[in-house]
Amino acid sequence: FPVTIYIDTKNSMTKLILDNPLDLQDFNPIEKELVTGNKDYTSWLKRTKSIFLKLMQSNPTIELRPYQYEYAAMYCTRRHNICAGDMSLGKTLISCLTIAALYKVEKLKPNQIHIAVPNLLAAHRWLSDLNKIEELRTYFSLVRTEAELLNNKTPIVIYSYDFPKYKSRLRRSTSRPFISRVIRKRFKPSFLIIDEVHGLTKSTARTKHINYIREKA
Repeated sequence: FPVTIYIDTKNSMTKLILDNPLDLQDFNPIEKELVTGNKDYTSWLKRTKSIFLKLMQSNPTIELRPYQYEYAAMYCTRRHNICAGDMSLGKTLISCLTIAALYKVEKLKPNQIHIAVPNLLAAHRWLSDLNKIEELRTYFSLVRTEAELLNNKTPIVIYSYDFPKYKSRLRRSTSRPFISRVIRKRFKPSFLIIDEVHGLTKSTARTKHINYIREKA
């Protein structure tokens, strides 16, 4: 806090600033059109459920919940999403289901789907969940250096928040000689996930470079 919320009214955008968490008690927004009412939602639900059921069969000891494929279908239906909720709800797995439903990853070029994470612990959580889904298995990599990024052959790439702000060895003469420019200009990401986005605070270098990538994803 403070949190800025933009409300889409009929003719304009209304800016609302909340200074205290208690202000949310009286905030009761009504969504004009539910995502589940979108004509594309049903087909995405069928797709995510199919992937989910296959996941259950191959991982019988893992606790999986039906709402996970329902949320994934909603995220497939609209372009920009925030996957928020308490710990242990399976938000990472929901995001993985979304990727598997949206893309035939085996047909994608390298470095098309980007996952930015706060630290290596978070990265290994992603590696574990991506590996559970047959459609994504073997199609992801964790990169720590620019050389690893440039030589990467998988469509899904995972890196830390700080990685894009590192200086690029390829861009010595440019006004923006950073890896973020290499990512944005050379690979043109189709899809970007920012894990634990609340960890990106305003006006920091890593937030600036993640946003630079986000603008084109």
